[in-house]
Amino acid sequence: MNPILREQLRRAQIHLERRNRGENSQPHLDGVHGLDGTETFNKTESGIVVPVPDGLDYFPFQRAGIEFLASRKEALLADDMGLGKSVQICGLSNNLPKIAYCLVVCPASLKSTWHRELNRWLCPPAARSILVCDGSTAELGNPGIVIVNYDLLGRF
Repeated sequence: MNPILREQLRRAQIHLERRNRGENSQPHLDGVHGLDGTETFNKTESGIVVPVPDGLDYFPFQRAGIEFLASRKEALLADDMGLGKSVQICGLSNNLPKIAYCLVVCPASLKSTWHRELNRWLCPPAARSILVCDGSTAELGNPGIVIVNYDLLGRF
């Protein structure tokens, strides 16, 4: 397995273990911090121009999220459900094609949704190889994007 991907999986597993113990495991990034010490980001609009497939467009708050992610070396996107995390990740990838790897950790029931949205929003659609982990212990190879559910993180 690619060493960068292995490190991303290790960090995600540590984050989940800390969260399950009730510890604050949010990464500490530069930005505005809430009362509990975690970072918040409240910008809702951005003038950033991001490539998008024909017939699709980003909401202003999604462009602001893409700008936020693009301004950092590492980031954890943990928006509420339904705000378009998959769209923002695709926008980041479309805006910065040099990003080689992306790890998506989500509930098992959403893996197919992530896969579908990545194929829909990436420019061009198959710009990166996508691996949806199914629990197989086979060698993962060197995919650009890995989608894995929480329960499977410990297997890698």
